[in-house]
Amino acid sequence: MVSSFRPIEHDLFSEENHMLNALNPDILNLQNKRLHPPFQIGIIASNLMPGNPVFRNVIRKSMKTIKAADIMTTNVVTAKKDMVLTDVIALLLRWHISALPVVDDDNTLIGIISEIDLVNMTLDGNARDTRVEEVMVTDIVSFSPEAELAEMVQSFSKHHLRRVPILSGQKVIGIVSRRDILREMLRRYDRY
Repeated sequence: MVSSFRPIEHDLFSEENHMLNALNPDILNLQNKRLHPPFQIGIIASNLMPGNPVFRNVIRKSMKTIKAADIMTTNVVTAKKDMVLTDVIALLLRWHISALPVVDDDNTLIGIISEIDLVNMTLDGNARDTRVEEVMVTDIVSFSPEAELAEMVQSFSKHHLRRVPILSGQKVIGIVSRRDILREMLRRYDRY
């Protein structure tokens, strides 16, 4: 009986799978060999299972290559220091975000105002008459576009942050939120 399978070139050696190849000696030994499809599927399935150490290493290594510039939101909604708090509340609700960087006329970061700052204000004052500069936080954690994801994640955890501005010099060029990080994690897991 003649097999209905024709040997095909193994596609795990593509540029896209270079990290998997580098981490798995079994796959390295298969380079330049012709394989039948069932064997290919077995290799892929056994190495890309979430519990497999190879899979964990692929994800871990791929996450180390991510920079703030890769995942930041660049259309940043900002506030000015002379805005009243009701205007800030409207922006937060409209854009479904939890904080706004406060910038001057040159887009230089001077503070940040978050939902918790506003919630605290509802108990203590009048949001229609209070300006952003009166309640904004000026001790800000920020990163450059070249900051590594691991460094940002540690800072998020240590300081209980929900988002950080990304600065070029002192100018706001982006923002990274926990949601941006989660989105990238899911994208990496789906890819590998």
